[in-house]
Amino acid sequence: MPHLAEFFDGKMVAHATPQVCRAYAKWRMSQPQARFKVGPGYRFQNIDDVPRVGSQTVRRELGVLSAAFGYAHKEHKLLYPVVVTLPDKTPGRDRWLTRTEAAHLIWVSLGFRNVANDPKGRPIWRRPRVKGPDGEMRAEFDKSRHVARFILIGLYTGTRHEAILRLKWLATTQGGFVDLRSGILYRRGIGEGESAKRRTPVPLSKRLRAHMRRWRPQSVAHVVEFEGRPIDRLRRAWTTARKAAGLGPEVTPHILRHTFATWAVMDGVPFSKVAMALGTTEKVVEQVYGHHAPEHLMSVVESVSRRR
Repeated sequence: MPHLAEFFDGKMVAHATPQVCRAYAKWRMSQPQARFKVGPGYRFQNIDDVPRVGSQTVRRELGVLSAAFGYAHKEHKLLYPVVVTLPDKTPGRDRWLTRTEAAHLIWVSLGFRNVANDPKGRPIWRRPRVKGPDGEMRAEFDKSRHVARFILIGLYTGTRHEAILRLKWLATTQGGFVDLRSGILYRRGIGEGESAKRRTPVPLSKRLRAHMRRWRPQSVAHVVEFEGRPIDRLRRAWTTARKAAGLGPEVTPHILRHTFATWAVMDGVPFSKVAMALGTTEKVVEQVYGHHAPEHLMSVVESVSRRR
């Protein structure tokens, strides 16, 4: 909203022509991303080196403007609907984690590091140990265990990044919670209404339920905590684990949701059930993950290769 208000300040609705929308996109894409800090001790020392705003960010911002116009037309504040020109939508990401990559990501989150390879080229994992203040040897990377919890919940339930970090052990009005007795993960609180991102309940697998029973006595209120406090966003700890596992920058926390859906579809689970678990529609699952289904176009190739 601040960027839209700055650019369209003093303009009327009729001024939101395709040419002006393209000018807004060009203006925004010339600006540096606000999430990067500049100065001594940070990644970038010069403002010119900071990555620029992407086209999909501009698309989301103009989408807000389009929604505002649509709401105004629905409330009879505008006589005619106004169409906002949006940048082209980029193709969806097809990146997902293999079983080996997911295992490596969990291992590094638990403090293991790839110290060498065996004669067959397979990695050898060890937990580096250091002497603590009390003189006892302990694991060096114990502070990243909350990342392992986050990864397991994302892989086994397909829950979104923010919803995982808001999970609590007891039912509340804000944020989801886990019911270990019934084995169900509720993605939204009791007093929260449904949003566009449907947060439907999902059952816990036997493996994840066993993990959570071990986590429960070690937590204060939230399922994923760091030193007894909740986490707003998983950034630096995730980046550290990703790099230690040898994965690229395209592996973001949201990839866990893609991996959950991809594994389910590849295992032959019907699209309707995958959609119910993700809290989305069957059409979206078919469009995004349908090509991973084992029966995808199988009838076509079998028809051609069948002996006449």
